[in-house]
Amino acid sequence: MAGNKSRLVRTPEERFRNSIFLVNNPVLIEGLALAPVVAAALTLRYAIVLAITGATMIFFTRIAGNIIIPSVAPRFRMLTMAFLSAFAYIPAAYIFRHYFALDATNVGIYLPMIVVDGIIISRASQSGREKIGRSVVVAFKTAFAYSFVIILVGFLRELLTYNTIYGLSVHLGFKMSIFGTTAGGYILVALLAALFQALSSDYKRYVSSEVMRDV
Repeated sequence: MAGNKSRLVRTPEERFRNSIFLVNNPVLIEGLALAPVVAAALTLRYAIVLAITGATMIFFTRIAGNIIIPSVAPRFRMLTMAFLSAFAYIPAAYIFRHYFALDATNVGIYLPMIVVDGIIISRASQSGREKIGRSVVVAFKTAFAYSFVIILVGFLRELLTYNTIYGLSVHLGFKMSIFGTTAGGYILVALLAALFQALSSDYKRYVSSEVMRDV
């Protein structure tokens, strides 16, 4: 009990910062990587291609950036992150163009656009170097949070627009073709962002009440 109390009292702000999936979700809370989510994640299949490629780049680029960026002059950090991201994109793009050629073609420019998206380049603004273990954990959490959102959006858009899930027919009795457009993508992401904001606020109130109760 004492250890749990100490953890709650000592790190409420750290718990908020570390909650990348909910409190600091890179897409729904911070607004990063919106272009591929709203424009290209039209179906679950496309979303999976974007998710795996983007997650691979986010994971390896963030770890490499943590090692390299603190040693780079501030004015070159963003450019360095872009180079690291481009190098990470090469094997990811080769694999998916080899195994998912049609899907990679259909998502178009939004696949390579992830290279210079804020979800990756934002690491350039952090001057400190994290411990390797923490860097790996944060990279995994960020990649997972991004993948979860883009797959959820692709799943919902395909279901509501085409009444299918991964190409398999599902009878809903209605279709909402608006979600098959870019505007519809923004609307859906906005609705999900509002939901995550509400859940994030509830989580913050919960953690704060726990801290006050145990002080």
